[in-house]
Amino acid sequence: MDDNRAIVRAFYERMNQLDAAGMMALTAPDATWWIPTDKIGGSIQTREAMAAILPAMFSVYSQGPEMRLGRLVTDGETVCAEVTARGGCTKGGYQYENDYLMLFTIRNQLIVEVREYLNPSFVDPLAAEVAAASRPTGAKAS
Repeated sequence: MDDNRAIVRAFYERMNQLDAAGMMALTAPDATWWIPTDKIGGSIQTREAMAAILPAMFSVYSQGPEMRLGRLVTDGETVCAEVTARGGCTKGGYQYENDYLMLFTIRNQLIVEVREYLNPSFVDPLAAEVAAASRPTGAKAS
């Protein structure tokens, strides 16, 4: 169980460094990431999708948020983590902060599932900047 907590700690160390490749190195090839959305059931992303989403998200920050781990609770292969994001600022000037509850499933020293609970209203302005930054030059929002 301590090993599983160490993997979660390493995941957030890499996140604080805005190291998407390092984060993905801690995940299994078939890992999934559940994200809440405005639809019941949220959205399940593949490892490949997250490997593309994270660098795009990180690219909009002039100062990445500090992801602070609170309590870590383990139950077998599951680690529940309280996380706060503080002090983030995007290039567009949005001050990003949020509170999270994250559930990680870890098998064979790799993260196989992430379930992310957060306040999505704080993510919307960040997501808008990510979408704008991801559009090809000259393309307009629809």
